[in-house]
Amino acid sequence: MRRRQGGFTPVETLVGVAVALSAIAASLVLVRGLQQLAVRAARDADRAAAAQWALDRIVREIARADLGTCPGREAHCPDEPLELLDVGWLGVRADLDRDDPDLAAEPEQALAGIFARTDTGNDEVVVFLRRGRGFSRATFEADLESTGRATTATGDEVAPRDGRVERIDAGPADLPGEGGRGTLYRVTFVNDARHLGTARFRVVEPLADDAIDFAVRAWDARGVPVAACGGRDDAAGRGCRASVRRIALELTVGRAGGRQQTFRREIAVGEAW
Repeated sequence: MRRRQGGFTPVETLVGVAVALSAIAASLVLVRGLQQLAVRAARDADRAAAAQWALDRIVREIARADLGTCPGREAHCPDEPLELLDVGWLGVRADLDRDDPDLAAEPEQALAGIFARTDTGNDEVVVFLRRGRGFSRATFEADLESTGRATTATGDEVAPRDGRVERIDAGPADLPGEGGRGTLYRVTFVNDARHLGTARFRVVEPLADDAIDFAVRAWDARGVPVAACGGRDDAAGRGCRASVRRIALELTVGRAGGRQQTFRREIAVGEAW
């Protein structure tokens, strides 16, 4: 009987190659899966960081909302620190450029109109809202427009305050639980009188994507919940907003695999209002 010489037969070689290729394919699938997990984890981390940064920014601007405004109870002063309060959006007014003498002077001096002074420009009225499908609209009443015109030191044309409030539209927005995934926005308004009543009157800045919910809650000095005051410039609305002493914000963002993550911030406000 003849003995087989050393080495593999063609069949054994093919089987070995097949096994090796299967192992390589399995390794590639594993590596691809790990890469996808890493990408999803990085995306989740970015969303979480953006959500926390957005809430921190909102809290900082709420904290400044007692600067350059009146308490919201005087009929002669239409500028309120809290211009809009609803369950899904919030509007504040503050002298955000107070620390810069040049920016603080203009266009505020030209905007003063019938008042001795005005410390807040239109761009210092800030509305925070979430927009998915935009089933609702965030509106409030404030003195941001007039038929008069004044020119700033830099040659820009503005509409001086005339003591009369107008309905200001901050744009489409969604209440908690409606509109699906969207974006959390910061909305301000331009001082340039040429854009009054046009789409360019609003300046919309995205803060956080994949926002599923944005909720606002408020309490008075006794810890009693304050209902959604809205933005009407009447005695009831002004008194309601002026009573706020604590605000809580909740922002829910989407994560990989259909999961969600909620971030919360709370701030005591209004002591100087």
